[in-house]
Amino acid sequence: MSVLFVELTDGSGGSSRSLLQLLQHLPQTGFTISVALPEHNRLMKEFHKLGVRTHPLPGTAPGPGPAAAAREPRGLRNSGWYRALSARRRFASQVTEPGTQLAEALRSAAPGLVYANNGLVIGARAVAAAGTLRVPVLCHERGLQSVHSPYRRLGRTVRRFVCISHAVRAHVTRAGFGPRSEVVHNGIDLAAFHPGIAPDPELQGTGPLLVSTGRLTRWKGVHVLLDAAARLLPRHPDLRVAIAGTGE
Repeated sequence: MSVLFVELTDGSGGSSRSLLQLLQHLPQTGFTISVALPEHNRLMKEFHKLGVRTHPLPGTAPGPGPAAAAREPRGLRNSGWYRALSARRRFASQVTEPGTQLAEALRSAAPGLVYANNGLVIGARAVAAAGTLRVPVLCHERGLQSVHSPYRRLGRTVRRFVCISHAVRAHVTRAGFGPRSEVVHNGIDLAAFHPGIAPDPELQGTGPLLVSTGRLTRWKGVHVLLDAAARLLPRHPDLRVAIAGTGE
């Protein structure tokens, strides 16, 4: 089967990296693979090294996460009418001209399946373009983005939703797509880890240890972890917190 993976972020987040790791193994299974991604994706050279056919998309790619919404005043962001209006505007901007560019990549690749690596909301361009060309589409759901009405309608065309956790699947189910969803956790490349290395002395202890791994950006919620740890300290004075990652 020919599969076109569509990755629409700038490569700074985990979706591009996990796709790169996935494609290191998929060609061995008999799939014909190609990838459509923004021409300025930071991992473009890494995809080339794999020998994967790429379809560069012009324009500026967004970073992962709801960065634009975070710039709005909090009270405005929390109003239902504003969120619905913003969703409609975002949806329109995703499926017009940029969607046309992606449709051209789809025609060139002629895939039997489109794999929207950023899920329904961030990957609406991919879902809409696949629908236009009547190509089956699968969405890889990685987060808890709000699914407003235009995205719900678009989601009816998706064949399958792959969710990275049970929490994400519950979110997808609330949006009305539960019967077409399943959980497939992110894989781990065991060759990249060395369990024989001695643990950091600062992590030694007998009390509870909270660990956060991932890119350090506000929308990942590390500040929520720190707030929770502060509230737990009176009951667990030997509590330890380890945060691993790079970013903002």
